[in-house]
Amino acid sequence: NTHTQASLGSGVTLTGGSLSVTATGHDNNYADTVAGSAGAIAGASASAATGNYSNTTATIGSGSTIDLSGGLDDGFVLAATHTAQFNSKVKTKAGGALAGSGAEIDNLVTSHAEAAVGDNADIKAKNLLVEAVNRARKPWLSESNIDGETGGFISGGGADSYTGINFTTLVNVGDASLEVVGNPTDAVDRFTLRALNDIQAKDKVTLMTGGALSVLNADSTIKTTRDLARVEICGGATLLSSGDMTLSARGKGDVAAKVNADAYGLGTFIGADAVADIRPENEVLIHGGDTYVRADGDLNISAGTNTGFVRDQYSIEARTDTFAG
Repeated sequence: NTHTQASLGSGVTLTGGSLSVTATGHDNNYADTVAGSAGAIAGASASAATGNYSNTTATIGSGSTIDLSGGLDDGFVLAATHTAQFNSKVKTKAGGALAGSGAEIDNLVTSHAEAAVGDNADIKAKNLLVEAVNRARKPWLSESNIDGETGGFISGGGADSYTGINFTTLVNVGDASLEVVGNPTDAVDRFTLRALNDIQAKDKVTLMTGGALSVLNADSTIKTTRDLARVEICGGATLLSSGDMTLSARGKGDVAAKVNADAYGLGTFIGADAVADIRPENEVLIHGGDTYVRADGDLNISAGTNTGFVRDQYSIEARTDTFAG
């Protein structure tokens, strides 16, 4: 478990050129297992698992006053970002008159990233960015994540690889005042609140068995149990920009699950399943109750799209290749 926190406390008064409060987390987990057996009756089983559990927060305490209006163009940055990098590999081999091979992988990621401005905070700057970002990185390996092989008069194999991703990515502004001041023509997107989930995950299972009687079951699954990106403005907040203002909750993904299963023998059976299931939830919530939002330039609010109504980009692939004969 990892906890990463950056904060400016409550009731702080600060005047300066620029301020950056950033919390950045990066986890890297890898599991590798090899198993093999041979004999008249042989069986080889192996499992590998990784777990990424993280909480990354960047906060401005309630009642704080930050005045950067006379300072640098860098202005104010409040950011909470986390990257979960992970992978697993299992290799099994069994041979004998009766042979069986089993392999299992579990990759679990739970990450909470939040950038929050407390109640009654007052922030003025020439540029303002508040962002929360969650990233998952599970690239292709040079070999399959599960590589299993069995051979015998009666042979069977089973392989199950599961990747579960749970992302909660939040930008929260309480009953506070956030203001960008300056010349509205000198820059665009000078006031930005954004939440982003970025998932890149690849998985491949390869299983082969040969015998007079052969049975195979192989599964590869990549799914999100939660994929939430949310920007939330509480009642009573004031958001002002002398230029453009952008509020966005977005996501993107490149996900592939592949299964290759081959069974050779007089009597063969193959059960194979590949699942890639990504379900993004993108929300921009502006609550009522004396909330005031004004941009002298463009006010851009987007969830799941850019401001040109182009949907967020996801490449999702689930493929199963089987041979029985």
